[in-house]
Amino acid sequence: PYQAARLDGEVATGRVTSSLENGPPSAQVGRFYFDTTLMSGAALSLLVTSYGAGHVVMGSDYPFFARVIEPCAELAAASFNDEAKTAVLSESARQLFPRLKLGSA
Repeated sequence: PYQAARLDGEVATGRVTSSLENGPPSAQVGRFYFDTTLMSGAALSLLVTSYGAGHVVMGSDYPFFARVIEPCAELAAASFNDEAKTAVLSESARQLFPRLKLGSA
């Protein structure tokens, strides 16, 4: 989220090209989905505050070496409510991938 304004500035200078038919990069990034891989609780809080828990899904980067060993610990450290944490743990993935069988709701 903190890079969106920088991307807008780069496009404005002409050094970076982008199709602006859907708006500037800062407007387009709101259509993205993000995972929790290698994020601290503070970074997760910023991400959820900026784009909503519905755009954040649980991630681990398994089987790569630089993965988070306890991904739920970072989620627990984030400063948002239990409803948002439930969204990140399962509901966002259910919405994004409705054909997946992710266990009971």
